[in-house]
Amino acid sequence: MKAPDKLKIRIEPCIFEWLAWCKGILPKWLPVAELAVFGLKVDTSYEEFLKTGRLDLKEGSEAYFKRCNLLAKHIFQKYPDDGDILIVGHASSLDGISRPLQGLSSRPTKEFCKLVQSVPYCGCVTLQEYKEFGIWDLVQPPFPTLTHSPNSRFDWRSLQP
Repeated sequence: MKAPDKLKIRIEPCIFEWLAWCKGILPKWLPVAELAVFGLKVDTSYEEFLKTGRLDLKEGSEAYFKRCNLLAKHIFQKYPDDGDILIVGHASSLDGISRPLQGLSSRPTKEFCKLVQSVPYCGCVTLQEYKEFGIWDLVQPPFPTLTHSPNSRFDWRSLQP
């Protein structure tokens, strides 16, 4: 986190995992201002795209993919010329964001659950936009996933159709 001061973390509840795993209650997150007090380089002026109170605890997997897609579209419309954008989320967000960007429909719930369970800590996917064709495609990530004994190596190609 020795990035220049202009690079700040924007906390976005919309990227939170599929809510079916929350068992009817959202976690209690630390307020952004408190994260800043702890020394994290958070953007305290960032306006959330989706407030936590608007998260639907009864969403199905299809609604989760829609939520992720709306966020991705919002980010790329709001910051069209910002170069590379790093989105950090939970295991489900890898597929939740990458599939809609590629123009793919959401996975069936059982397939989605199985896939998400195979994503290890620090699993990573990288998408590259080909503006001339209006498409996004998965490309090899710039670094390998974190691997240790209970955490198998993640193959980013598993998210391809």
